[in-house]
Amino acid sequence: MLGPIVRWEDVHGRPVQEGGLDTVLFNLGAAAGTVQIGLRRERIAAGKRGLPAHVHTAEGEEFFVVLDGEGVCLLQATGKGDWEPEEHPLRGGTLGSLPAGTGVTHAFRAGPSGLTYLAYGTRRPDDLRWYPCSRKVWFTGLGVIGRLDPLHHWDG
Repeated sequence: MLGPIVRWEDVHGRPVQEGGLDTVLFNLGAAAGTVQIGLRRERIAAGKRGLPAHVHTAEGEEFFVVLDGEGVCLLQATGKGDWEPEEHPLRGGTLGSLPAGTGVTHAFRAGPSGLTYLAYGTRRPDDLRWYPCSRKVWFTGLGVIGRLDPLHHWDG
């Protein structure tokens, strides 16, 4: 059975403008009826950041294609302390992947002309998303997000 057929121009965007973020998210996968894969178009305003830096625990590879504009992909191995990522330049036509199981935290920041890209990846209900800058964890399958305090392994 074929899912809905949609044009991305008809998919309504969800603006996110908080804490230095200024982006519009278009959930193309959901609009087309996908369940186990995701496809999102994100349009980041000039000089601003997209979604918060995060890493997945269970989802497989993520793949992105820069459609237009310029900016940087910010990458850092999880557990390396403060968020001081490597910057990788992006421009229209750039492709990139974030392989599964690497523990690499990632985010995007637009350059002076803004940045628009497509992001594709698998969706798993057992995935946890860790946001190192805010120390939040999202229990994706439960729809619950919370903040964790650092503890020593043997505390309590």
